[in-house]
Amino acid sequence: MCYLKYKPCPYATHRGSERMPVIFVTGVHGVGKSTLCATVSPKTNIPSFTASELIRAKRSELIQTGTKNVVDVTTNQNILITAVQEQISKFRTIIVDGHVTLFSNGSIVPIDYNIFKSINVKLIIIVLENPATIYSRLSSRDGNTYSVNVLRAHQTLELKHARKVASELGITLVAVRSYATQGLVDLIISTNT
Repeated sequence: MCYLKYKPCPYATHRGSERMPVIFVTGVHGVGKSTLCATVSPKTNIPSFTASELIRAKRSELIQTGTKNVVDVTTNQNILITAVQEQISKFRTIIVDGHVTLFSNGSIVPIDYNIFKSINVKLIIIVLENPATIYSRLSSRDGNTYSVNVLRAHQTLELKHARKVASELGITLVAVRSYATQGLVDLIISTNT
């Protein structure tokens, strides 16, 4: 099996047309979230959006171009809530590619679990990878990156906080590698029908 579920999937009790409004894909920058979403979205017929694109469409100055730094985390997340709600009004279920922790002013800041509750996250998928691989991807893609040690620390905090958010919301957290899509597609289809 190509993925690991951290707790039993609670969706077996869903009936009729009840679906998962937001499937949240998280992981550090460069881990492969966008690649995973680009593969999973067409196979599940669920549209995919990046949190940064949704936020940038509303307030471009909140995410500094060329960096991973978020200027104002609270305003940023409030805009995300509005943007996700707009997409949910168009589609019954969406995939959001984002983060549960952010770089802000030189620190890694966890996002309050209430943000995920507000956007109605029903499944969290965390993408994990070897930090040296992430470093290489970021170097090739962006031309600059954080050190392998910073990426390792960020990935550890991202996983720890994803577990906390999933626990607080009583939802499933699934850990995958960016290339491990088939089992994930099957899980999403079986829990979203």
